[in-house]
Amino acid sequence: MLRVNDRDFEVCIENLINNKKSFIVEKKRRDRIIIVNGKKVVGLQKNVTIKLPHKKKRSVISLFANVKKSFQRYAQSQEGVIEPIEQLHSPTYRSKKDFSSLDMGEKMYYVDVSHCYWRIAYLLGYITIRMYKSVLTEDKTNDYKLWRNIALSSTIAPKIVTHFEYGELIEEVKEDTSATKIMYQNIRFTAYNIIGEAKEAIGKKGCLNYRIDGMLILPKHLRKVKKVFEKHDLLYEVVECRKVGEYSYLYNGEKIKKF
Repeated sequence: MLRVNDRDFEVCIENLINNKKSFIVEKKRRDRIIIVNGKKVVGLQKNVTIKLPHKKKRSVISLFANVKKSFQRYAQSQEGVIEPIEQLHSPTYRSKKDFSSLDMGEKMYYVDVSHCYWRIAYLLGYITIRMYKSVLTEDKTNDYKLWRNIALSSTIAPKIVTHFEYGELIEEVKEDTSATKIMYQNIRFTAYNIIGEAKEAIGKKGCLNYRIDGMLILPKHLRKVKKVFEKHDLLYEVVECRKVGEYSYLYNGEKIKKF
């Protein structure tokens, strides 16, 4: 398939119309493709590319397609009716006052939720156990967590298909992604709600900060946080931290992070 820039892509469409050809234009996000007689002939040159070895790149592209198919299968099994989950907590929290009051060198724990969005997608039934495990166990690059999360978010992007017959515009069909939008929102809100629930379980001054997939706490609150995560079947890792600056801490004895 030939890849061209925006201007040349439009020229290709214009030439097909002028020559009264029948063809299809598929559009999704920045990607656009011209299909003639069932064959992809011209595609828009993308500014952003997946910078991975060829084999890995194919794996990531396959991941995107398989996740979307899995979401669509689930939506079909529910006849397109997905119950939305209410957002009860914010995705982030931080108390600079509580952190500043700690003594230098004081121990803390960072409870890091493992593959948070990916696991929640599995727990909600949006992806199968086979897909869940295969993606985690295969040999991946360090950036694969990013691609995994992008694959989940890409499920909300609709495909727009424009049909031309003998150079005339016949119809434009936009894919209905209302169900998958709710599903992706449910993944995010579930993560927010679990981490917020853990914060509530240890009280206002127990949590120093949290974000979607982890929280920084004082050691005495570890048991309660673990109990909340285990109740929701989340996997996690406990990492020891020490305060080393007014607003910084040593993570796992080797990396200094800003509070």
